[in-house]
Amino acid sequence: MTGMDWLAVLGISFIAVLIAVIMAIGLFAFAKSDKN
Repeated sequence: MTGMDWLAVLGISFIAVLIAVIMAIGLFAFAKSDKN
């Protein structure tokens, strides 16, 4: 793999993890506010 390929893979992985974290925080906040 070339350097550019690794950058693309890292970028996609970073974005995927970022979306997963945001969704998890959103669901957690929604569940927390739903109980109150």
